[in-house]
Amino acid sequence: MVTILIDQNNYDESLEKDLKHYSKVKIVKTKFIGLDESQPVVFRVQDSTFYENVTIDRLIDVIAGHADDLKIQTSKTFDVESNKYVIELKYRQIVSKFLSQLTKLQDYNSDAIAKEIKTFCKENKFIEKEVNESLKMSLIKTIKGPLLVDLLVGYGKDESIRLIKKHLDFYKGRY
Repeated sequence: MVTILIDQNNYDESLEKDLKHYSKVKIVKTKFIGLDESQPVVFRVQDSTFYENVTIDRLIDVIAGHADDLKIQTSKTFDVESNKYVIELKYRQIVSKFLSQLTKLQDYNSDAIAKEIKTFCKENKFIEKEVNESLKMSLIKTIKGPLLVDLLVGYGKDESIRLIKKHLDFYKGRY
């Protein structure tokens, strides 16, 4: 199964019809933040790769993993300001606390995840933007790109947990 996140503003309903005969493709519609100059953008979950200027005819290449010429360079997704989400203990604690909530989440869908994030922020007195960006850094190493809820749905529960644990293990004791 290949999962791709597409910007809902750049693709219409005909795309889903075109891709229906590809039974092993899951599409998650989202909004991409901070990558306006690269639109339309696609995120391929299996290799955590962003692709830019993806036309409908090149989307099949992205799904198949044969679109290296469309990959977005890391420099476009990196932001020095976002380093704080890795370096500062406060943000790693947010990720760690949310991980324990995520593992307990029974219904793993967009609505349940969005509700859990809001509840988590309220109960812990965290700013939602900081929670979203901390978790995005743990998943895709950037605060740009798809919305957090859509990333979590795209990765699925087990893979999201694995990536967050990997992030926490890597930075444990470093800062």
